[in-house]
Amino acid sequence: MSTEQGGDALSQILHNLREMRKQLDPSGTYEATPEELESLRTAAQRGDADAAFQLWGVLRWESADHFESLQWLRVAADAGHEKAMFDLAGHLSASSVTISKTPTWSPSS
Repeated sequence: MSTEQGGDALSQILHNLREMRKQLDPSGTYEATPEELESLRTAAQRGDADAAFQLWGVLRWESADHFESLQWLRVAADAGHEKAMFDLAGHLSASSVTISKTPTWSPSS
């Protein structure tokens, strides 16, 4: 197998894994460009519950900072996003993690 064929095979495997994740939890967004990520952060910081929930969906798969992703889930839940409330309750009941009510960013900034 050539290097090019090996790269194509790896790309196909990664694509299949992303598709499997979407089937397991279609509410999540698993990939975002840096520009999309920044746009989601900005909207979430302004109180957009859907953006905060989508940001959680991206960060929980792509970020090493699990705590940050859970903070965005908390923001979405606090803003009334029903799926976020359900998912947050599941995370909190399954772990000993406490999520601060105060986000690490300031809405006035």
